[in-house]
Amino acid sequence: MVYQYPVRVQGVDHCEESKLKVDSLYQPGEEVWVRLPNARCDEQHTRGRVNKILSHQAVEVDGIPRHVRDLYHCTPQTPQEDDVTTDSKDKELLIQLPGQIDEEEENEDAAAGDEVD
Repeated sequence: MVYQYPVRVQGVDHCEESKLKVDSLYQPGEEVWVRLPNARCDEQHTRGRVNKILSHQAVEVDGIPRHVRDLYHCTPQTPQEDDVTTDSKDKELLIQLPGQIDEEEENEDAAAGDEVD
C-alpha cells in the first residue's frame, strides 16, 4: 500500500520537534477573567493569568487548560487623573425647556401684580 503522506514508525523513526506557531488572542503573562465551568450568567468570574498557549482555541490559565471562549480580557486598573479642563472663554450654556418658560413668565406676571388664570 502506498501512502500519500509521510509515515513514521513509533519507536523507530524520530519525531521532528518544532515549536507550535499559534496565533492566539491571549499572550503569556496576560491577566484574564475566567468563567468557571457550569457558571450561570449572573455569577462572578475569577481572575487568572495566562501561563502558556496550548493551541489557537486553548490556553493554560494558572496551570489549568481553558478554552478561549471562557476567558475575557482584563482592563488595567490604573488610577486615572482627572482630565477635566475648563476654559474661562467658554460661555455658559443655557437651555430653556417649554415648561420652564411658561413657569418663569407666570412668576414674572405674578410679581408684576397681574392675575394668572
